[in-house]
Amino acid sequence: MKNNRNRDVYFDGEAFMDILKRNQLSILQAAREIDISETTLRNAIKQNQITPLISSLIQPFLDKYAKIPVREEDNPQEEWYKQAENISFEELPKFLNHMLNHYAHDYGTVCHAIVASLSAVAHAMAREQGITGFQAGQVMWLFIRQWMYNDNKVGLKIIDYDKMLYPQYHNQFEKKLDKHVWESLQKEAERLLKEKPNAAEEVKKHWREISHGMIPFGYSIKEE
Repeated sequence: MKNNRNRDVYFDGEAFMDILKRNQLSILQAAREIDISETTLRNAIKQNQITPLISSLIQPFLDKYAKIPVREEDNPQEEWYKQAENISFEELPKFLNHMLNHYAHDYGTVCHAIVASLSAVAHAMAREQGITGFQAGQVMWLFIRQWMYNDNKVGLKIIDYDKMLYPQYHNQFEKKLDKHVWESLQKEAERLLKEKPNAAEEVKKHWREISHGMIPFGYSIKEE
C-alpha cells in the first residue's frame, strides 16, 4: 500500500478482478458483501486507488476470498522468481501486494515469497540505477550481513561446491586464510578475552591460542 497526494491508498484493481473471477463473483455481489456501493467499487477498480476507510471495509472480503493456498512441494516459487527478474519499478507495489496478500503461504512458500519480493526490488532498482556486476556483488554481501550476520567482525565466505567439478578452482578449496582475516581473528580473540572473562575455560583457551599466533582447524596463511 502507498499513500498518494490525496491520502488515498494503492488498490490493485486487476488483481481484485482476478479474485472475483476465481470465486465466481460479480462486482455487484462483492459490493453488497463489502457493504459499499457498486459505483464506489467500480471506481476503485478502475482508478487503482481507494480511501483508507473503504480499504478497511474491503480487507475482510480480501481475507475471505483472496488468498490462494500454496505448498512448497508444488514449486510455485519457480514462476515467482522468473517474474521477479522482469518486474518494472512501477509494477513493484502490485507484485509485492500479490506476494503478500494473494496467497495463504505454508512454512516454506512464505520464505520464497519474501526472496522473490526482494529479488524484484533489487532487479528493478538495479535497472533504474544501472549498476555494475561488482556493485551487484556488493548488494548481495551487504544484504547477507544486514539480514543474518550484522554482528560479524572478521568476515564471511561463500563456497560454491559446483566449482569442485573443475580442476582450475582447486585453490578455492584450500584451507587458507587471507592475512587480513587472520589479523582480524587475532584482534577479535584479544577483545573477547578482555570483555568475556567468564567464558568457558575451553573457549578462552582457544582464544588465547589464536591471539598467540596458533591458527586453528588446520588452516594456514595464504602466501602473498
